[in-house]
Amino acid sequence: MILKLNAGDTAGATYRGCPMLNTNTEFPEGNHPAHLVAVAHKQQVRDWFQSLAGDAGVHDPDELAEELLIVLNGAYATGAVLDGVLYGKRALKLARRLVDDACARL
Repeated sequence: MILKLNAGDTAGATYRGCPMLNTNTEFPEGNHPAHLVAVAHKQQVRDWFQSLAGDAGVHDPDELAEELLIVLNGAYATGAVLDGVLYGKRALKLARRLVDDACARL
């Protein structure tokens, strides 16, 4: 999976948040096909983060992956409501701190 993330992802007049978070909100029923797709996507992103963290030799790749997913989803949700550029940049800075901290413990 190739995923390009940058602070500009949450900027722009047409940005409406993460499509998967929006789908999950619109279809909260656990067995609805759209809900299942949204959940599977979020799990894939988390697993990708975990794989990258594991490859980097992070002590607890699961923890870092979960933290990064929280930051990503928070940026997507907040950027849709408030200043997407500002919160996108803040999310990147926070993610870098999490990664730096996890890698410093190697």
